[in-house]
Amino acid sequence: MQLSSRNREATWYIDSAASNHMTYNKGAFQTLDESFKTNVKLGDNHIVKVEGKGSVAINTKKGTRIINDVMYIPNLRTNLFSVGQMMEKGYTLHFGGDSCTIYDNKDKTLKIAEVRMKEHRCFPIHLHI
Repeated sequence: MQLSSRNREATWYIDSAASNHMTYNKGAFQTLDESFKTNVKLGDNHIVKVEGKGSVAINTKKGTRIINDVMYIPNLRTNLFSVGQMMEKGYTLHFGGDSCTIYDNKDKTLKIAEVRMKEHRCFPIHLHI
């Protein structure tokens, strides 16, 4: 998967505990509503401020996908890709062996991405922004 519009690489982590997609990178947004404000409690019980919500365009081999409702959190240290939010949007995520495979929300047989498990049992997605 690639994130469109910039030439920098960013790493996002597939996270089953994340309530929403979250990023600290303001430049990743295609659209951003900075009037959206709330707080999010992280896994370490640390509370961070959300400074907006918007959409990010991701290029895949099968075309561009728009990921909506991504929270902008400047004080976040890593970008998080929410399993639950993807499932709510109709995507299928299959965890098996040493990988996570993401299938299209309309054509359930269409593989969008396959992400291999890395060090510390993490599933990083490397995107170009």
